[in-house]
Amino acid sequence: VDLSEDATVQDILMKLEALSGVPSKHLFLAELRNVQKVRLFSGEAPIGNFEVGGLDTVKDLPEVIHVEHNVQLSVDQAL
Repeated sequence: VDLSEDATVQDILMKLEALSGVPSKHLFLAELRNVQKVRLFSGEAPIGNFEVGGLDTVKDLPEVIHVEHNVQLSVDQAL
């Protein structure tokens, strides 16, 4: 995965959903922290290697997945 600056777990999961067809609510990311594998929250940014849970296979996914950070604004913030 090629992450842009500030890309979050939610950005990665949404990209994986678009590519795999698996709903993002069934996917999760985990990484090794202090010798324990921990599940990452949607607003976190992975800081190292991570694993994807919830996919049966990755064989149909591209070798490199580019993930951009998506900023969601309310109508008031956008105006």
